Amino acid sequence: MDPPSNTQTYTAQTMVELFLELDAIKWYYKLLASVANWAMLAGFVVFPNAFDDDKSKFRIGADTIKAVAVCLLVFGYILTGILCWRFKNLLFQVESIFLPGFSSSTIGFMSSLFNVYGKNYAHPEDQWSASAILAVVLSSVFMLYVYYR
Repeated sequence: MDPPSNTQTYTAQTMVELFLELDAIKWYYKLLASVANWAMLAGFVVFPNAFDDDKSKFRIGADTIKAVAVCLLVFGYILTGILCWRFKNLLFQVESIFLPGFSSSTIGFMSSLFNVYGKNYAHPEDQWSASAILAVVLSSVFMLYVYYR
């Protein structure tokens, strides 16, 4: 009986074949994977700074900080998705995309929660801003995707 046409079929490979495929991937694709993961980490480091309501602490506007953080995150996630789609090698995906991306997302998730719950707000309803929700959702989605993949 043939498998349904809408499911992916995976062929069993030996570790030697996987490592040979990994070695065949050009160095600049591995560099792109590192750049994508560093962009995600930088976005999650910059993003919690935009949660603060006190605008006098910054030399630039909070909207500019949000825009830079969102651009870094979107760039990192899109480049990660493209590389994952382009290269089906399991070792490349795990060591160059999923583990660094999972680590960046976990750090971003914890940093966002710390910045939301670690501050004293005059009004408790001001605790969760739109940018805080976006940061937690983005990091959670990637972490869940990697966990269930």
